[in-house]
Amino acid sequence: GGAAAGAHDHVRGLLDGPPVVSRVAMRPGAGLVFGRTGGRAGGVPLLGLPGNPVSTGIAAVLFLIPALRALQGLPPGPIVGTATLGAPLRANPGRRDHIRARLAVAPSGTAIATPLDRQDNAQISGFAAADALIVRPAGAAACEPGSVVDIIRLSGGCLDL
Repeated sequence: GGAAAGAHDHVRGLLDGPPVVSRVAMRPGAGLVFGRTGGRAGGVPLLGLPGNPVSTGIAAVLFLIPALRALQGLPPGPIVGTATLGAPLRANPGRRDHIRARLAVAPSGTAIATPLDRQDNAQISGFAAADALIVRPAGAAACEPGSVVDIIRLSGGCLDL
């Protein structure tokens, strides 16, 4: 962990050569790094997660857990589904965004994803309270409540190792 662009990034120094991946176009979690270390033929894969707590958690959901599951011969996941949006979302002009949300079930049985009020990358309590991530592609237009959005569930079998 602790991959970053600053002087306190000690992960990159462990790599044998330049990283294969040095950033990803997502928020939060852009500071991910992947490469090889160990000096042996082919080296040992090394995944450096970002330093902010929420960025680390989301990068683990999207990259680390799927890799560990694949190494065990399990379907990698994460499982992407859909839900009805419970509150408005602004346009997303930048990179792919992962918005922490709470899930509820409507009387019709439809999942409703409501974004948490605070999306601060250093606020681990918000990440811990989230049931799902609303996945917003780069360039997504504003969404009104009732819109269908893609989600990644943060509870259930998709995260089990």
